[in-house]
Amino acid sequence: MAWPVVVSMFSITGIMVADTVMVGQLGKIPLAAAGLGGMAYWTFSSAFMGASYSVQILTARRFGQKNYKEISEIFYHSLVLFVFISLVFTWVLLHFSVEILDVLSNDPEVISLGAEYLWYRSLGTIPFFLAFLFRSFFDGLGKTGVGMVASFLMAVSNIFLNYVFIYGHFSAPAMGVKGAGLASGLAAGISLLYYVWVLTRDRKESYLRAHGIRFRWDVLREIVLLGWPPSLAEFGQNLGFFAFMTLTSLLPGGTGTASAAAGNILFSVTSIAFMPGYAFSVAATTITGQSLGAGKQKKAILGALHSFFGGGFIMAFMGVIFIVFATEILRAYTPDAEVMQTAFWPLILVSVFQMFDASNMIFAGALRGAGLVNWVMYRTLFVTWIVMLPVAGFFGIFMQWNTIGLWMGTVTWMFSLAVLNFRKFYKKEWIYNKI
Repeated sequence: MAWPVVVSMFSITGIMVADTVMVGQLGKIPLAAAGLGGMAYWTFSSAFMGASYSVQILTARRFGQKNYKEISEIFYHSLVLFVFISLVFTWVLLHFSVEILDVLSNDPEVISLGAEYLWYRSLGTIPFFLAFLFRSFFDGLGKTGVGMVASFLMAVSNIFLNYVFIYGHFSAPAMGVKGAGLASGLAAGISLLYYVWVLTRDRKESYLRAHGIRFRWDVLREIVLLGWPPSLAEFGQNLGFFAFMTLTSLLPGGTGTASAAAGNILFSVTSIAFMPGYAFSVAATTITGQSLGAGKQKKAILGALHSFFGGGFIMAFMGVIFIVFATEILRAYTPDAEVMQTAFWPLILVSVFQMFDASNMIFAGALRGAGLVNWVMYRTLFVTWIVMLPVAGFFGIFMQWNTIGLWMGTVTWMFSLAVLNFRKFYKKEWIYNKI
């Protein structure tokens, strides 16, 4: 169940890496602008994408119970909800992109370019959100291969469209940073078209039949109640990293722009290891939900443990690769010597802690699959805001350790959540939770 998600996550990571590498060739300012614009987009969109967890959790549990009518009700009610949410989010970004980025940076040129990226990126919000919904639905059914193909199509088209619109090929204008935002939105639309084709192909399946379905507030309420905690957790977590990036402007010695560009590269590189961990957390969520729905508690426990063994091994291996080839990896992102030097030791530091990040994500996924969304939310928000940011500020700004000091807050975040989530999983109280 996990390997197609691993492939799909690598495809999504490929988009992030390609955006960073291709924009990085334009210079330090465009790289920082695209990084901050991308982080702003992910920060606010995560508030709504986190709601897709409820679709996966409910679909997996009802699938284990063989309650196919409720699966179709969950899907169609979620579809209406996500269309509404994406429309609101698009309007906000189109009207307030400059104001949002003004919080992140004090560099007028970075703000201007970042706002242009964010504006064009927002045009693809509706297909992007709906693609997330469809993927969560199919993941809940255990059909992770559908998301794999959709993500691969999105990655290939995004890289090609980057080439077209960033640099101006095939008679298209050279749009620079704006072209990267436009390419991402168009690629999401291509991914959505594939999902629609799969739905059309499988429309006779019992869990997709819309006949006889009526709007029910209780179904919508169930989706919202189970969706808002992971939504708030994702938003709060990403907002915390949003705040983390603002700390770069407070670093001594005028190193803020280089640190912001380095941060963009670090998030992109470490996402290569992060995505397999996320993939195995998706598998843990689905296996846990389906197994508990079928009354197979032992299978739920073993599924989560095996997910950790697989995801933890891959992330630890990727961490070793990052350490050994750190210089070569950074050189592929940017020719700027200052940015490379700024990013080198933080990259080594976060690479050492990849196993803890795997534990954090995968056991959180298992606990969500069991319905413990509130527990995961509270711990995530606490560690992000009460632990990570103060540690980053203390070492990076107060102790004047600059970028390496900031990223000490990140590894503290990984370690703390890993311990908390595993401890809760180990108690096994969650196997009796009802949804």
